[in-house]
Amino acid sequence: MAFKPLQFGCQYLGKTYPLYQSDDASEKIEITAFQDKLVVTLPISTLDITREILEKAIDTFLYKQSKRIIEKRIRHFQSNFKIKPRKITIERSIKKWGSCNHQRELTFNYLLVTKAPEAIDYVIVHEMCHMVHLNHDRSFWRLLGSILPDYEKYEALLNY
Repeated sequence: MAFKPLQFGCQYLGKTYPLYQSDDASEKIEITAFQDKLVVTLPISTLDITREILEKAIDTFLYKQSKRIIEKRIRHFQSNFKIKPRKITIERSIKKWGSCNHQRELTFNYLLVTKAPEAIDYVIVHEMCHMVHLNHDRSFWRLLGSILPDYEKYEALLNY
């Protein structure tokens, strides 16, 4: 399998990864993580890769990875909570990284997966703490600090 470098990169887990086009064909446009690069595989019918095609493939890749990573990290932190989220939603948001409503429904911005793993954990634990405390009172911050003692450092990685 040979890879041709593309003139694009992709933010993923706090790093910029170069994109490469694979000489293998697939049934649909896909991006997969391969060692220290992200590899784009195109259908044989796609002769040219355009910026629009690539941006759509990147969005799909980030959404799938975000869903997988966020659900895995929620399971990891669940032992710190007596209650579980009723629903987990992944979507795109311009204004926020995550939210929790009074029904314990957690929503996360799929672009969160472009941030460092510690920042992802911070947002996940922050929203899970809202299942217990729906505000930002002292009890909320104490709970958050008991799970992530260095949460202020992780919050700073989000670059609001």
